[in-house]
Amino acid sequence: MSRMRLRRLTVVVSLLLLSTGCSSGEHPKSQPRYVSRIVFAKGEKNLVADRDGRHERFLVRGEEPEISPDGHWVAFYPCNACSLYVINADGGRMRLLAKNVDPPSWSPDSRHLATVGLTAAPNYDEQLVTVDRTTGKQRRIAVAPRILGFDFSPDGKRLTFAMSTSDEDSDVYVSARDGGALRRLTWDDRSSRPLWGPDGSIAYSRREGPLGPFFHDQVWGKHRIWRIFRDGTGRRVLTARLKPAVTDDRMGLRAVAWSRDGGTLLAVSPTHNGEFVYVVGGSGSIRSLGHHGYLGYASAIDISRDGRFVLVWVQLDGPDWRRTRVELVPAKGGPARLIARDVGLPSWSR
Repeated sequence: MSRMRLRRLTVVVSLLLLSTGCSSGEHPKSQPRYVSRIVFAKGEKNLVADRDGRHERFLVRGEEPEISPDGHWVAFYPCNACSLYVINADGGRMRLLAKNVDPPSWSPDSRHLATVGLTAAPNYDEQLVTVDRTTGKQRRIAVAPRILGFDFSPDGKRLTFAMSTSDEDSDVYVSARDGGALRRLTWDDRSSRPLWGPDGSIAYSRREGPLGPFFHDQVWGKHRIWRIFRDGTGRRVLTARLKPAVTDDRMGLRAVAWSRDGGTLLAVSPTHNGEFVYVVGGSGSIRSLGHHGYLGYASAIDISRDGRFVLVWVQLDGPDWRRTRVELVPAKGGPARLIARDVGLPSWSR
């Protein structure tokens, strides 16, 4: 069982948000509006560096850092703590955002975060919430037995997510960032892991084959990537063909990140030993990254804004963070560039 799952099961969820001491959220005139940076944890230290790994420096003690899209803010957990904090990427005073929640996703404007926690006994359902970084205000979006992925719209005003009512079904929904009425986009009980694209469409995984198991997770199965618009129109399969075909040890495709122009989609096919990594074109063409796309115990983290590079995290000796590499891999092939060694999962402002 993962550390995150243990954290969530051993503490009764209480999302406490503090509004005191928050900044206005505007960047000082001396700061650029966007800085390309990468953050990662090494031991009990959160480190920040330039996007190419240079000028690495200590930021704050903690783990599981997530950097905002503008490169100015880092959400993280202090060492052995269950609470989510935020700190300026240049250093300063850290502030509590929420208690007992999963690692968050940032909105494109770097002001809001979305995350999942658990409701109180006896149900212990999962609840999706958004948090305003500047005011600390929390908004509940949805409550369900399971939340299976979520993502902000390009303008940051909406949220797409998948939720299930049992271990065998899930569908994709859209809501306003601050909550309210939900719009259900799929009705097949097979859709999950939505990702909003630059053109306003939503990519999601649709289960085409039988259920798992995959690490005892019966929700996962064999998937292809579909697309749909937020009003429910334009539904179509994006990855109609997968070469090599999805086999017993490949669980199908999951969308990870779009390039800024929407021309390239980073996708992975999870296995028991890591992920096969693919680059998907806007028309649905699929090309493997690396040697047949397979990177061992690895995770594809992000794709650069121009679609030229993919950030990957590779575990060299199995599931052990102490023997890892963070690399920038050319999306069209070529030698990888080493960014960092022996660190936890990175986060990139691209």
